[in-house]
Amino acid sequence: NEFSKFSAEKNLQPEVIENLMDGLESGSEDEPHFLKETLLWFYSTFPSLRLQIRLRLGSILQNYSVTFSKKTCIKETLEIVCEIVKGMRRPIARANMTLLKKLLMPLHKPNSMYEWRDQIPTLEIYHEPLVCSIAKFVQIDPSLLPEMIAEMISYWPEGFQSNTPKEVLLLHEVEILLKYANAQIFPKILPVIFPKIVKCLKVENSRVVQKALYMWKDEHFVELLKPYAQEVMEPLLRALLRGGVPFWNPTVNKMSAHVIEQMEKVDPKIFESACENIWGESSKFEETDSFPPKSKEQTIVPRPKPIPRATPGKDCAIKDPQSRWKNGSRSEQPPLTITGVAPWSIDSKVEKKSSVRNEHLPKGKNGCTKSGLEKVRSFIQKLKPEEEESSEKDKWHFDQLCPTPTLLPSLRFHDLVFGQELGSGAFSVVKYA
Repeated sequence: NEFSKFSAEKNLQPEVIENLMDGLESGSEDEPHFLKETLLWFYSTFPSLRLQIRLRLGSILQNYSVTFSKKTCIKETLEIVCEIVKGMRRPIARANMTLLKKLLMPLHKPNSMYEWRDQIPTLEIYHEPLVCSIAKFVQIDPSLLPEMIAEMISYWPEGFQSNTPKEVLLLHEVEILLKYANAQIFPKILPVIFPKIVKCLKVENSRVVQKALYMWKDEHFVELLKPYAQEVMEPLLRALLRGGVPFWNPTVNKMSAHVIEQMEKVDPKIFESACENIWGESSKFEETDSFPPKSKEQTIVPRPKPIPRATPGKDCAIKDPQSRWKNGSRSEQPPLTITGVAPWSIDSKVEKKSSVRNEHLPKGKNGCTKSGLEKVRSFIQKLKPEEEESSEKDKWHFDQLCPTPTLLPSLRFHDLVFGQELGSGAFSVVKYA
């Protein structure tokens, strides 16, 4: 009650705000939280200072997007921006749109590591308040979503610039922003984001694949994909099947099996058609006695010409160590007995026996070869973790994992250590504790 807002605003000097902002930009280690709370209080209490605070915040963000200096308290700066964005209303002003497109979105650019030892990317330091600020803009005006996602995809690390932790963060951001998508906006987003998701499902890094598969736990995302099952079903299925080779990580296999089953429930007819296109009789894959099926190009290999053996007097002279094998034609391979060339170093096709055995083909209904749908279902069972069958042999291991029972109050320490005698032998006495 003793504080007078009117009197304080008259005596407040602009240098106070400048000094606070300088501390935020210089990166005081012990003061970021204090500076953030103080500036937010000034912003909410004194409306006349809001323009000055916003201008300095924009200057800090612009400088950081060029230098990416570790000294700047960028996380606290974005937390202030997030609180300011919460008070915006539609239509969004032009200056606020500049804040979004020119200052916030370029903050996705850094691809470096903040700490190499712990594999912490620079983006992770301030990613949470950054996503919060962008999500507030999209929540106010969902029509901004396609442009924001396209801009974010342009900063995706690829090729030599690959950065796994950053990819995980960007996938997390996509998952959050898609919650604000609706049926009218999603057709503009799908051509941009879908190829990136499929590419993430094909990589060998378990963190990226798990984060991409985790998107199917969002019911809203699954509902948005349903109308486009005809377009997305086959590419997704090819990425999840991986040519019939299970992923090296069991968690990814389990999640992949769950997503494939979920895809089948969405539209069984389109799913069956996609299975036939991938592993059906009309596809390029051929059924074999080993899984996954190999392509026809890999099974038909021409038989190489036999390499002639060296014969004394013709190819070499045994008594003359200085004799050399002479060959006028380069296409003919030298005798192995003379040159000592290893068989695997000769540039020729090695015969591979075809693994196709018609008599051992897996049979489906009515003795016919398995359909593509049956093969995919068999692969799903292969992805799921095997349930251990209970047997007396493993009973001892099972008992070891059980919680320790509570000791009886009447049990004495002497009995616990020495126990009862089970029997005696020539050298010792066996006791049970």
